[in-house]
Amino acid sequence: MLTSTLGAALSSAILSAQIVIVSEQHGHAVHHERQVELIERLSSDRKVSVGFEFFDLTQQASVDAFVEGALPELEFLARVGWGKSPDFALYRRQALHARSRWADGARTVALNLPRAVSGKISRDGIESLSAEERALIPADFVRGGDLYRERFAEAMGEHVSPEKLTRYFEAQSAWDEVMATSALEFARNHPDQVLVILVGDFHAAYGGGLPARLVARGLPRERLHVVSQVDSTGLSAEERRALIEPHARYGARADSVWDAATAASGNP
Repeated sequence: MLTSTLGAALSSAILSAQIVIVSEQHGHAVHHERQVELIERLSSDRKVSVGFEFFDLTQQASVDAFVEGALPELEFLARVGWGKSPDFALYRRQALHARSRWADGARTVALNLPRAVSGKISRDGIESLSAEERALIPADFVRGGDLYRERFAEAMGEHVSPEKLTRYFEAQSAWDEVMATSALEFARNHPDQVLVILVGDFHAAYGGGLPARLVARGLPRERLHVVSQVDSTGLSAEERRALIEPHARYGARADSVWDAATAASGNP
């Protein structure tokens, strides 16, 4: 546990934000521990709900039933289609944070587009969706910006054809858009709370994914704080600087960068 160092890293910007994005490398134990610590630390001063990339909009009733204790964990995991990896044990405390605070209005929020829908976009494009599927995505949906697409193309590698890349990025953008609109709806309905969003790091880093869509859809930038979690274990000093420090083309990685390889949290 890193409570003392994490406490020192919590700036007034984090403590005053309405939405805090905390990225992760899925399945990274230290990243998940720090998520828990941040949630607990924020909860000492404010009401906190937790938003999940891994739960989709259609699963909210099952999420609520699980958090309230009305649905056993194994049945819940089957209903939401949780696979063997990452291990749900790494997310259990985050998901159940709201259980003891339910009467105060804390919730675990399903944010995402169903995987079947994003998968259909990846295969056939957004125009292939049925009217019911398309209704899950904002009518004024826009694809991510040029720099985000550039990073996405680099991550996908040269083996992906331009046509596939366009569809894959469309699915990625829909993923971000739906998470953003879901999070903002919750935040607007619960102005007395902070929503901590747990999401894969690519969606958070350099601001082009989820942060950009939240701001574009009306969240004041000063009400958002983005934490990018990385792990520089095994990297040289130069490689670590490249991972953490602002990029010449893409800018700052996040408002805060937490490195699992260091003993201290916060901006290195």
